[in-house]
Amino acid sequence: MTSDPARRWPDDSPGEDAETHRVRELARLERWVAEQKVRPLADALESHGLIREPGEGWTGPPITPDWWDDIPAPADPCPWCQRDVPASPCPECREARAADADADPPLAWAWWASLSAEARRFHIAATYHIDPWSGRRCSISMEWTDMDSEGQIRTTDLSYSGAAPAGIYWGAQRRG
Repeated sequence: MTSDPARRWPDDSPGEDAETHRVRELARLERWVAEQKVRPLADALESHGLIREPGEGWTGPPITPDWWDDIPAPADPCPWCQRDVPASPCPECREARAADADADPPLAWAWWASLSAEARRFHIAATYHIDPWSGRRCSISMEWTDMDSEGQIRTTDLSYSGAAPAGIYWGAQRRG
């Protein structure tokens, strides 16, 4: 027995073992550098109570299309589907709600009535992927950020899911 360190394989040379050890050390150093780059962000989030444990995640604000704020509100929107229609609520929404009377509890409709027109527009666009004010197809997303147990921070763009009653025009159109 000698005092030489054990080799990975009996036929490896000391140079091959040293190269393997060097690659491992460089990989650890690379990971440490990456951690140090995100450490101020992670520390700031922890100090503000946004991250309490490793593995916790959080979402950013919803991301709407670039043209979203340029679309004016309709003059006379249907209180249910937000389309610009002369009747209030529109006949299509009345028909859809009658067909899906059991689909949505009264509490869902009370909640829907309590929302502003902008909030209803947002939920319809997120649920059905169409802007009710312009008729344009759109998608609303949000950025999800999480930190794993090693302090690595990752961000992902997720589709935002809205909450709109099934008994409105958009729901009936999607089923029909």
